[in-house]
Formats: sequence, C-alpha cells, structure tokens
Amino acid sequence: MPTPTPSQPSAGQPRFAQSPIGQRMRADTLWNYFQHSPMPLKVVSRHEDLVHHNAAFGRLLGYDSPQPIEARRAQDIVFPDDLGRLNQAYEQVFQGHREHAKAEARLMHQDGSLIWVQGLIVAAPTQASKSRENPIYALVICVDISRQKEVEQRIEQSERMRSLGLLASSVAHDFNNILTVLASYAGLLRADLESEECDKALGFLNKIDTAITNGVTLTRQLSDYGCESSAKVIDLNEHLQNTDSMLSGYFDQNFSIHYELAQGPAPIRVAPGKLDQILLNLALNALDAMPDGGEFVIRTRAVELQPGALNAHPSLSAGEYLVLEVCDDGEGIPFETQSQIFDPFFSTKTKAGGSGLGLAIVYSILEQLGGAIYVDSVPQQGTTFRLYFPRAELPAPPRPEQLN
Repeated sequence: MPTPTPSQPSAGQPRFAQSPIGQRMRADTLWNYFQHSPMPLKVVSRHEDLVHHNAAFGRLLGYDSPQPIEARRAQDIVFPDDLGRLNQAYEQVFQGHREHAKAEARLMHQDGSLIWVQGLIVAAPTQASKSRENPIYALVICVDISRQKEVEQRIEQSERMRSLGLLASSVAHDFNNILTVLASYAGLLRADLESEECDKALGFLNKIDTAITNGVTLTRQLSDYGCESSAKVIDLNEHLQNTDSMLSGYFDQNFSIHYELAQGPAPIRVAPGKLDQILLNLALNALDAMPDGGEFVIRTRAVELQPGALNAHPSLSAGEYLVLEVCDDGEGIPFETQSQIFDPFFSTKTKAGGSGLGLAIVYSILEQLGGAIYVDSVPQQGTTFRLYFPRAELPAPPRPEQLN
C-alpha cells in the first residue's frame, strides 16, 4: 500500500515534509495515522509556524479536507485574547521545561465564529534534537470543547443566581440597619429643629449623609455582583478589604474573620464579580463546615514558581502568582472524598439547598484565568483552599500633560 501524499501544501509544508521528522513520518505508518486521524492534529515549529495539519484540523475550522489553512503563523488563527496563555504553554514545551502542556483557546472558524479548543502540546524529537529538551517541533492534539464551555457558562450563571439570592438576603439585613439609623437621626433632627438647636442638627445631617453613602455602596456591590463584568487588573488585597462587609453579613457573633494580607501591590486580572463569586462560595463552604462557629482566615502572599516546582503544581506554568488562602477550623473534608470536591454536583452537605456546583464553579473560573485551586484538609481540624492567580502587569501611570 503506497504512502498517501499530503494534501496541497501550504508554504510551510514542503519544508516540513523534507525535514528529518517529516521524512521519518513518511517512512512509517505514523504519517498515515496523522493524515487520517479523526482527531484534529497540527505540527507547530518552535517559532510557532503552523507547518502542517491534518484534514480533521482543517474541517474543525470549516475548510475543505484538501485545502490547507492559509495562515503560516499558529497565532493567526487564535483569538487575540487567548494568545497569552497559549504562548505560555508553547514556551513550556519548546524551552524544555515540560514534555507536554495543555492550553485552552478560541480558534477562528472560516465563517468568523469562535471555537473553543483544548490543545495537548507534545514535544516531538527529531534527528537534530533526539531528546525532548530542546524540541524543534511540537505536535498539538486538539479537542473541540465548545459544547462543554457552553454548558459550563450555563451552570455558572445558575450558581451565580443562587448565590445572588443569598447575597441579596444579607444585603437586605444590612440595608435595614442603615434605614434604622436614618430613621433614628431623622427623628432626632426633627425634634432638634423644633427646638431651634441648629448646630446639633447639622451634625445629625452629616450622619444621615454617611448612612446614605453606605447604602449606595451596598447597592452598588449587589449590582456589580449580579451583572456580567469584564476582566480588568485589580489589586487583590484592596478588593478583599472592600468586600469585608459583604462577607461579614454571613457570619454571626460565633464566628471571627481575620485578614493576613501581603505587603505591596497584588495585581491580578479578573472580573470583580467573578472574584466576589469565588469568595462567597468559599465563605459559604466554611460556614457549613463550622455549624457551632469558628475562625475564618483570609490571607494572601506572592510566590514565583520555578520549573522545578511544577511537579507539585501540575496545573500551573512557571511564573509569578498571587496566592489567596481561605482557611477555616471546621469539620474538614474526609480524605476519601477530597479528590471529588471540585466535580460538578458533588456535595457532602446533608442539608437541603446544596447544589454541589460551588467549588466546581470556583475551579472553572481559576482554570479560565490560567490559575488553579488546591485543597489541604484534615477531618475535625479544618480546611485550607489555596487559589493561585497569575500576577498581572500593573497599568502604566498616565503620562503627564505637556504644556508649552
């Protein structure tokens, strides 16, 4: 049986076919498997040139089987917002830090739509580089996860609405306290004005203004949480301090909340509403784990993961991160179920109302951000969740206006 010839080559394909790895693939059945695999496959060079792809990859993006994709650069078919994490995964492989890496990105279909794809990037040794330490090429195995992403978004929206109902209940309680303050000072103001002691009346008016400002802040928090918001660079520590009143509404006098925040800037790129959702889900988990009260600790720290530390953090790439640790001294999680807690619909709650989606949503959000979440828990001693957020670049300060 003759070896099939490749489809009409793009500019990079003849060069690849004549390369050592191309000749080796032609020399055995691997070429056959590559060309006719139902899995979308592509080969990328260390310069991120798209040097070859099979028919299934072409079909994934809406091209006819014999027609190669015209783009010569792998990044030309990737949605711009996803280039950062995809390039990071390529670097891990081509710099020899890992033999393989995973990344999710949106690819641009021929009709202009976007397709969510998960790619497994595998170092491909050649005769010039027989080891996988400095590969010239990488094989990328693609899986269409568009449907999965759609389901995740629906689940996330459902969980957000459930959390929003709980948040609204807490805000209503706090807002009622504010209204009580307003009513009290309004009564005092009325009595004072009737006795013509206007100096005290101004003091009461100032307190009313302060109470109104607090009410506006609470309603803005509720509005921001319920709406979709775009990712932006925020300071993690500053955001935690601003949401203290939101979290405090869930814990009564039997609980104590402590903050241990790292010194210096803590920039991360995230939608503020999603960060609030993460905090709320973890706070509710801690609340369930401490039915008789306890201590809830939130701390942050900055870390830099070196390539040698990646075995302990398999979901992360080397680089700088901000770590958010959320701790409680509650009942803990049984060892036999700790590997399942991030699965959708898995719940250890015996009370009605637990959807089993909270931690799955947190996991999904961190994964989308290029981060990860880990858990350390000892039954009857407590639980610590460690959330890794990639450190973001601080926005450049505005340039001073030049006056002539």
